[in-house]
Amino acid sequence: VGGIFAASLLAGRLLQPLETLSSGWGVARDAWRALARVWHTPPPAGTIHGEGAPPVLAKLTTGIEALHAFAGARPGLPPAIRDVTMSVAPGEALGIMGPVGSGKSTLLKLLAGVSPAVEGSMRMDGVDPWKANGAAPRVAYLAQTPGFLPGSLLENITGFEASPDLGALADVLARSGVQSVVSRLPEGLDTRLDEAGRPLSEGERQLVAVARVLYERAPVLALDMPETAAGPDAEAVVARAIADTTSAGGAVLIASHSP
Repeated sequence: VGGIFAASLLAGRLLQPLETLSSGWGVARDAWRALARVWHTPPPAGTIHGEGAPPVLAKLTTGIEALHAFAGARPGLPPAIRDVTMSVAPGEALGIMGPVGSGKSTLLKLLAGVSPAVEGSMRMDGVDPWKANGAAPRVAYLAQTPGFLPGSLLENITGFEASPDLGALADVLARSGVQSVVSRLPEGLDTRLDEAGRPLSEGERQLVAVARVLYERAPVLALDMPETAAGPDAEAVVARAIADTTSAGGAVLIASHSP
């Protein structure tokens, strides 16, 4: 009896990884199919990035306005922000403060287009930037946790541009402190990164995220917890970026736990 029990227990442990794999296979298959549809479906005419779309505006003219906006942290969840109405004029910086879970990050994601509005709207210069037939200023978004795509360090800073602006890149590398990171890497800007930003350290990833925001040269900055997202080495760089953006007539939204 003991032998049978032991064999049954051992067989269960041996088969557990296969059971886990099979239970997740359907989700993985559906995700790959959805991604394949995105890759192989051309953007419709009239969309922001599609053929015939209006140009993305380089400047902010009338400002940002949220009208009774509702948005969730993730699809299918209850709204994390409810009935938010606000306005930010060109040249202004707005601090969004509150405890964990109050919806600060969701509001910035709504502005950056990462999270859609369930109800209401977010408008820049009077138009909804995430729907067809609207031109909108660019938004540079600094997330709490920097995200990366498989590719070179250069590509992750410049947004995979085919012909990056080398003059602007040199300025950004110097201002952000990433030049010192590049000089320590054997392959420099050609260093390959994975989705987690490896082989960069956590602090180096934060600096690269700040460099990416600076390279955008966007008239609107959405900074999610910059005191933690940027790290101590980049705080002065972020503060300078806020000052430069507002003095140039742009707008900045900053989510934080404290003033």
